[in-house]
Amino acid sequence: MTIQHKLVILSQIAKKLNECHVTWAVGGSLLLYFKGIVDEFHDIDLMVMAENAKEAKIHLMEMGELQKLEYENPYKSDHFYVFKIEDVEVDLMGGFTTSFAYRMAQIL
Repeated sequence: MTIQHKLVILSQIAKKLNECHVTWAVGGSLLLYFKGIVDEFHDIDLMVMAENAKEAKIHLMEMGELQKLEYENPYKSDHFYVFKIEDVEVDLMGGFTTSFAYRMAQIL
C-alpha cells in the first residue's frame, strides 16, 4: 500500500467528515508523518469529538468495512473502531483520552 493511496483515502474521509461538520483530527504515526518526524505511516488514526463518534462511524461504514476488534480498546477513549477502506486500516477514536502520571486527559 503506497503512501499516496493512503493519503487519497484520508482525503476522501476528510471530505465526508467536513461535509457533515464532524470535528476531527489525525493522530498516531500519520501525525508524525505530517510533522516530518517519520518517513512513513502504517494506518490512518482519526480522533473525533465524543459526541460525533457515532455519526463518524456511520460515514466510515459507508466507505468501508467495520472490523471486528481482535483486542481490547487500547485507549481510555469512549469509542474505538477499526475500519478497512480499500485495504487501508483506519482507526477511529471518539473522545480520545489518555492517562499519564496517574492523571487522565481528554484530548478531543
